[in-house]
Amino acid sequence: MHRYDSAFTVSERKGQDGYKNMSHFVADSGGVWVPDVYKYYGSKRMTVMHRMGTVDRVPIYLYDEPLDLMDWKMSFGTKEILGYPCFKAECDFRGRHWTAWFTMQIPVKDGPWKFCGLPGLILEMEESRGHYAFRCIGIENQQKPIIWYDGPRFEDYQRCTRADVMKQEEDFHADFIGYIRMVNPGIKIHIAKTDAYGKYAGSEEAPEGYKKVLPYNPVELE
Repeated sequence: MHRYDSAFTVSERKGQDGYKNMSHFVADSGGVWVPDVYKYYGSKRMTVMHRMGTVDRVPIYLYDEPLDLMDWKMSFGTKEILGYPCFKAECDFRGRHWTAWFTMQIPVKDGPWKFCGLPGLILEMEESRGHYAFRCIGIENQQKPIIWYDGPRFEDYQRCTRADVMKQEEDFHADFIGYIRMVNPGIKIHIAKTDAYGKYAGSEEAPEGYKKVLPYNPVELE
């Protein structure tokens, strides 16, 4: 799946490969991975796969949801994105108000993340408070095959509910170090140090009881 993912390739070239196994974990890095969303229009459902930001990319959670989750309201307004004329639509979704811009020149009822269901491809989504935004920055017509990532099958992942994933994310952010130790027994955790100029200055092993709280502002609030 990631073999022809250009954004992933750019990250890899910058040394941001999150897939390599580690025997140590630097505690000032990491976070919850952006979920993979697989949409099945024939059966009107989606499968959401969450990789928690831990060593060896485990645990990996999987849950299903219906595809028609958004109640879209058309709004007045048009604008151009990447040369495509776009129309405006809005919806309230799980505690946030979203504005979408979609183009009917690409008649695909899809969009970023879980968003879909408009009569054209969504090129931009923005949350009303500015906490989250999805913006299309380029479209390329590639004559390359879609390669499925040769990893674990869906049935090998941990089936759960969306509520289960939200609870795991809360625990992860409330005590990042404790969560890492819980799912990776015996791991050695190192804390990154910085000098007076804020530059990386090595690391030291985290003492027992060390706790690190991460900012938590989930895209779904309810």
